[in-house]
Amino acid sequence: MTSFSAIWKDAGVLRATPPFLVVPWDGIGLVYLNGVHLHDVRHHLTYDRHKLDVEVVAPSTVSRHLMTFAQNFPARAFGEVLGLVGGVRNSMQFGSALLSIEGNAPGETTSLAYIGKAGSARLDVYTAERRTVSVSFRFVSYLNEAGEMKAGTVHRPAYAQELMAVMNRLYLPSANIELKLRSATAVNVQRRLGPQLGEANFRDHIVPLRDSGADMTVFFVGKYKGTTDPLGEAWHDVNCIVVDDAPWQYIAPQRDWPRPGFTDDEIYYDKLNRPKSDRDLHIVLAHEIAHLLGVGHNNDEDNIMSSGRQDLSLNRRVVTSISRG
Repeated sequence: MTSFSAIWKDAGVLRATPPFLVVPWDGIGLVYLNGVHLHDVRHHLTYDRHKLDVEVVAPSTVSRHLMTFAQNFPARAFGEVLGLVGGVRNSMQFGSALLSIEGNAPGETTSLAYIGKAGSARLDVYTAERRTVSVSFRFVSYLNEAGEMKAGTVHRPAYAQELMAVMNRLYLPSANIELKLRSATAVNVQRRLGPQLGEANFRDHIVPLRDSGADMTVFFVGKYKGTTDPLGEAWHDVNCIVVDDAPWQYIAPQRDWPRPGFTDDEIYYDKLNRPKSDRDLHIVLAHEIAHLLGVGHNNDEDNIMSSGRQDLSLNRRVVTSISRG
């Protein structure tokens, strides 16, 4: 059966019907056209040549294209992208063509279609301009009821580097947004703020600690109780985010990729030497970042902005909302 598909989960192909590929205006997207051999492709692709440049990748140039494609990812993922060479060549040998796609119309969606002897397939392609967002982190401790500086977050500033790598693995290929770490510091508040921080205390005593030079400041304060997002919150008026230390309730759905029984994200928690429960925190952080990027809630299942079950992935509506924001 002829179809378009991602070369791996984090390739910028969003779940949609038809598939929705995000390509950076300053880079390329790579996608499989399955069930079609290389020599059958060129004369059966239909697209607006003013808005897209499409190249059928030869096996001999896979490495070069993956080198360019790897620029869509944070540095930590660069080697993983290059490691796809063998698998991509095998797929090409057994009946999948690889297409390299460049977009020439930022902020616009255009269709790429294949109609040939092998069947037909369609892919919607969205071209996203690069956007760089500076982020600062504040790891807050405050006085407990005994007057000791033992309340607040258990996380430390070194965690910020890892969080940025995870967020960029999501936002770079899927929205062409690069998050850059501006600062990460631990701060002490000489006040008793209670066993669980609420909005009033956060605004009165924590928000003044924000980095006014950053596009957004993320606070970890230990236990937090929000309103519309109970385990985190975002405020546009002060460009601040707060995230609970342990937001356990966000449970990842399971997918058939890469094989049954594995969650769909390809963030390697064992390699990061952190528990898989951190994924819940990552989802909440990504959700709140999207709010500051201009995205509201939507009820499309299994995306970070769902008001129901959430997943560490963006969808078509989220990406286009970010672009408009």
